Amino acid sequence: MNADWVMVIITGIYAAATIYIMFANRTSAKIARAQLVEMKREHDETSRIQVMPYLRFQVGECRSAQNKSYPDFEIDVDDCKNSEDGITVFIPIEVENIGQGLATNMTCSWNNERYTKEFPVDYLQIKDKRGAYFEFSARIESYRYYPLSFGFSDLLGNHYTQNLVLRILVQDDCFVVEAHKSGFPQKYSIS
Repeated sequence: MNADWVMVIITGIYAAATIYIMFANRTSAKIARAQLVEMKREHDETSRIQVMPYLRFQVGECRSAQNKSYPDFEIDVDDCKNSEDGITVFIPIEVENIGQGLATNMTCSWNNERYTKEFPVDYLQIKDKRGAYFEFSARIESYRYYPLSFGFSDLLGNHYTQNLVLRILVQDDCFVVEAHKSGFPQKYSIS
């Protein structure tokens, strides 16, 4: 009789240990799965950073809009195009890719991304520079910060925007545009 009870107790301990091991294995598998997902995310992020383009901007000298060919971009800063109290100038903006990868599908947007146009190059290789002519129109006696948003993709299909904020000062016979600041590329996804 004692041997039977001993066997029942041993079987109960064995069953409890088996159930505990099963729950411990399930918890361990969940933790391992979460670690695997995080490792994959880190690997993808490292791969993305290795091919991520990064743009540097150089704003050139303003030139009179007279006797110039058609610009790449026409930007009316404060909706005064064809106004008598405005000035129009051509400004070259040079874009250089100083990142680790190719920049493709380049666009430029302005006026809170209401207007978007493709940049006049198909792609920018590493250390490659390309310029475009921007025609800016603004009212005399205006002073403001004006953002341009450059969109581009890398070879992995990640999409980025990088902003260039210009400081624009317009006086009677003077139109000054200078790069105020340039942001770091912000990754976004297309839904």
